Amino acid sequence: MKPFDFDISFTESDTIEKFRSGSPPLLAHLPIEESIKIYETIEFSELRKKSQGLTQYFIELVEGQCKGMGLELISPRNAEERGSQVSFTHQDGYPVMSALIDHKVIGDFRAPNIIRFGFSALYNTYEDVWKAANILSNILKKEISKNKQVIEKLRELAVKGISPSAITNYLYNPIAFYKQKILRISELDLVEETIAANTMGTVIHDTLEELYKPYINLFLSTDHLDIMMKEYKKLVAKYFIKHFKNGDITTGKNRLAFEVSKQFVKRFLSLEKKVLKEGHQVKILGTELALETFFTVPGIDFPIKIKGIVDRIDEFDGVTRIIDYKTGKVNAADLKVLNFEEIQTVKYSKAIQILLYAFLYSQNNSLKTEPSLEAGIISFKNLKGGLLKINFSSKVKNPDYSITDEKLQEFMEQIKLLLQEIYNLSLIHISEPTRPLYIS
Repeated sequence: MKPFDFDISFTESDTIEKFRSGSPPLLAHLPIEESIKIYETIEFSELRKKSQGLTQYFIELVEGQCKGMGLELISPRNAEERGSQVSFTHQDGYPVMSALIDHKVIGDFRAPNIIRFGFSALYNTYEDVWKAANILSNILKKEISKNKQVIEKLRELAVKGISPSAITNYLYNPIAFYKQKILRISELDLVEETIAANTMGTVIHDTLEELYKPYINLFLSTDHLDIMMKEYKKLVAKYFIKHFKNGDITTGKNRLAFEVSKQFVKRFLSLEKKVLKEGHQVKILGTELALETFFTVPGIDFPIKIKGIVDRIDEFDGVTRIIDYKTGKVNAADLKVLNFEEIQTVKYSKAIQILLYAFLYSQNNSLKTEPSLEAGIISFKNLKGGLLKINFSSKVKNPDYSITDEKLQEFMEQIKLLLQEIYNLSLIHISEPTRPLYIS
């Protein structure tokens, strides 16, 4: 019997499949009994609220991104009348759903033309919803045509400038890059009910910038760090108020994020002071420095601007350092570059950003006159690691942190190839999620 044919008659199978009918075995029920215990810890009103939010967000994304592509909503538009499923009709419903499944978005098809998406509020996230809608749009659109309007927007982007983070975002998701940078289609904003990671990162960046700005072109002393230790708490509070406008930071998760941010800054300043006590000399050359340069790429008949904001440039015992702050976890392995020809992958996204900052710096400062140049990341979730530097050596005992003109030229040849790909729209492909999205 084929249950989803919805036939009222019963047709017995000619194979052992016939024995699948009847009561499920008791052992199969035991995991189910355990799994439903989670419901004892959940408020159903909150679960229902999230369910409505997920389905409403999906409808808005699909109707916004897939307008004119043959989809028609058949689920109730009123969230109060809708369950946790959303169904659309499409004349090519079966191949569309097959393509979605091929791209790890596991939905469902109902004859003759219904594609159905079910959202579990227990484990599906708003990010899952965005990815599913984005992939559905990509499948229906198939490709972005390289017309005069798109070419003009590519030229505008070249003049306005491409940031290191934008280039690495392309590696993560080429389609999303084109939609945001070229078609100007962006994800619908969600209400910031809790402090997002990027908000916390902005707060820490702004706090450190204000703390260190008075000491630009000066060698740091422990007295300077003592002054900063007295100021950092009120500055963290100041920038939380500035950047977090839609909620209360005195309780709950937001309070926790606020306290974590203070601890990050405190630990950072403590480690900086420890370095000075050990006898090292640190001179602040700049904070939040905006750098940019134009350069030409073979096959592209206009110059392209690369621009970026470097969190900190300092001089450590005579060595100039380009420093990027990351509130997330970064390990030394993320910044090891042994072969530039392999760098055009997501694996090297952090290394690409740091090397692009070094390239921007080199365009305004001759490396031939620099005693030495190094670049790296200070990870606030790995502060004990200190400055995690770009390392060009596979030898543990003999690392190579030195950034030279020759290395940057070799690196930029690969960036030029990547930019050629970005500016060749015929190479656009649909990116898949890193895990299946079960929304059936």
